[in-house]
Amino acid sequence: MNLELREIDVDNWNECVQLSVSDHQKGFVADNCYSLLQSKFTDGLYPLSMIKGQ
Repeated sequence: MNLELREIDVDNWNECVQLSVSDHQKGFVADNCYSLLQSKFTDGLYPLSMIKGQ
């Protein structure tokens, strides 16, 4: 399988915030919506998504 990292932008942000983890994993990661918002106000954070490449 070929994986690519892509910038989260105006065209794909909504798909990213709709992703979730299972209940037993929620204590380990922040909500995607929070992480995207945090990246807009914290220097050095660059939101990326992992997608299956062609």
